[in-house]
Amino acid sequence: MARRRAKNKTPKKRYWERQAARPRRPAWWRRFLSTLWRWLMRPFTAPPPPPRIVLDTNILVGGIMGPDSASAKIVDAFLAGALNVVASPETIHEARLVFRRHGGIRTIPGGRERAERVLRALAEDARVVRNSTLPYPVCEDPSDDKFFAAAVVGNARYIVSNDKHLRRVGSYKGVKVLGSHRFAEEFPQR
Repeated sequence: MARRRAKNKTPKKRYWERQAARPRRPAWWRRFLSTLWRWLMRPFTAPPPPPRIVLDTNILVGGIMGPDSASAKIVDAFLAGALNVVASPETIHEARLVFRRHGGIRTIPGGRERAERVLRALAEDARVVRNSTLPYPVCEDPSDDKFFAAAVVGNARYIVSNDKHLRRVGSYKGVKVLGSHRFAEEFPQR
């Protein structure tokens, strides 16, 4: 006959009761583990893509004329491929006309070549949208409506411009108008 084991008089503790009795790790250890986990997961989390923007012609001219200006930083970032720029055939045509007429671009060393690079990048690297018209005028200057039309059709979030007519509008259908200095502050280039 097999001997029976004596039953333990204390009931077995449940899982959560055992966990509550176990000593917790110190706070520094928990912080270290969370920091380590974030550092290990870093390569798998991509940075957010830059927002889509529409560049006004005065930003392009300012980027060519003033090499140390905020407009130059924006144009350099566009030429480097760090910005998602939206353009329309009308905005590219206006930039081409202004670059031809503007006498100051020819006087700057390398200005003409830089203007050609900007035009080539607008035609090749920017997202060119077609059929960009507005049902009614938005700006005081109706010739500036093409920038809002390109932004709305191209789903851009910002128009970067130093034009007073565009900046007076502020925003239209979710598209905000920012000056070059404010855009350079809010979106520093990597």
